[in-house]
Amino acid sequence: MFGQTLRIAKQHWVMFFIFALMILGLSFGTIFIVAGAGIGAIMSGNEAGMIAIGIIGTLLFVALSIIISISILKVVHLTATNQEVKIGEVFSYAFKHFFSFIWAGIAGTIYALRWALIIIIGVPVVWAIANVLMTQSLINEIPSETSVSYDEFIEYVPVTSASSAMYGVVRIILSLLALVGLAFMMIAFIRIIFLGYAFVADEKRGLEAAKASMELVKGRWWKTFGYFLLTSILLGMVVSIIGYIIALVGDNAIGGIVNGIVAQFGSIIVVIFSAVLYGAYKKDPR
Repeated sequence: MFGQTLRIAKQHWVMFFIFALMILGLSFGTIFIVAGAGIGAIMSGNEAGMIAIGIIGTLLFVALSIIISISILKVVHLTATNQEVKIGEVFSYAFKHFFSFIWAGIAGTIYALRWALIIIIGVPVVWAIANVLMTQSLINEIPSETSVSYDEFIEYVPVTSASSAMYGVVRIILSLLALVGLAFMMIAFIRIIFLGYAFVADEKRGLEAAKASMELVKGRWWKTFGYFLLTSILLGMVVSIIGYIIALVGDNAIGGIVNGIVAQFGSIIVVIFSAVLYGAYKKDPR
């Protein structure tokens, strides 16, 4: 699979390199827009207008990044299936299916993360309620005729309050629940890791894209996790080695740009590998 991944990357490396440059350029462009909007708000006093510019710039970056992501998936699919790649048709496909791709991503992510989202959203809500209740309980324990400062109250809480033990228990329980929520997120993320490729390769729409990915990963979660972990480690080593070599030259500016390009190209390699793995899983339905 790694050999096929490299073959696809090599076959259209110029196109993928341009995609990497585009993503990096969008990243820097968004930073400049947001930073410029902030500086402009300070200098002109028109905070609302500058904030609007920053938001619009960020949304534009997200939209263009999604267009590029769909285009990359389409190029990978065409190459993997030995079809001719025409860049105009690729971008036309990306623009045509832009909103349906977003909907598939949102619907599929919510569907896969529903239990994790309940926990992760619920924990801060319960935490906030617990803080209010505990604080009120602590205040009620202080004699009404007593006048204390905020610092004295904070010092008083852990030493004299019977409620502080319960407060600590609540913190531990909520922290454990947060960890469970993060674990559910990791599990769900791997389960829908083929969502984008299912959308492009098999024309799956809405929840069907997520369900197709989850069906393929079913019974192979650890295998899939291991494949992507190994791929990420190898790519990380390559980026680190290149960064080290550039650091020896001593040009930090050029080094940062080259590292950024290599990192973006590495993310494209991961997309290509996911397509290859998707095809391999479909051929071997267990």
